[in-house]
Amino acid sequence: MSQFAIRKYEESDAGEFFEAIEESRDHISHWMSWLTPEFSPSDVHEWIAECRRDFETGIKYEHLIVDRGNGQIVGACGLNSFGRLDKLCNLGYWVRASRLGEGAATRATELLRDLAFEELDIIRIEIVIAVGNEASHQVARHVGAIDEGIQNARLLIGEVAHDARMYSMINPRVRRSG
Repeated sequence: MSQFAIRKYEESDAGEFFEAIEESRDHISHWMSWLTPEFSPSDVHEWIAECRRDFETGIKYEHLIVDRGNGQIVGACGLNSFGRLDKLCNLGYWVRASRLGEGAATRATELLRDLAFEELDIIRIEIVIAVGNEASHQVARHVGAIDEGIQNARLLIGEVAHDARMYSMINPRVRRSG
């Protein structure tokens, strides 16, 4: 079984990252609004530059998922959409087609959870998954995220509003009422 890690984007990742996207275009374009038919290598360069800037300023913390054994880029994940007042954020992930079912998204989710709770002082992580994206639902359930039910028209993918299931993870160190 492979071991997985997460790491910041480097400019030199652009080629391999685009290959992972191209390999996975059919299965992730259904669930990721950014993956349009026009998505190109220049978009990857812009994304990496944006991620590096935003990581340094704390706007978002996007990572690559990599195989610790051979360094292959397996997918991507991140913490974004921060609500600073209430100390919450969104967590998202995707895995390249040839590496599905190996536990990469699960491990990445665990690592991002630890980063959010231990280093970023986040109280609540939300994982919002379109109804029908069963692989992503399985990951959320596997890491013990709380299923909070379906939200109507919660995700816009392309020009279509999708119902989505909301999962949450709550920092166990936070003091709660009730």
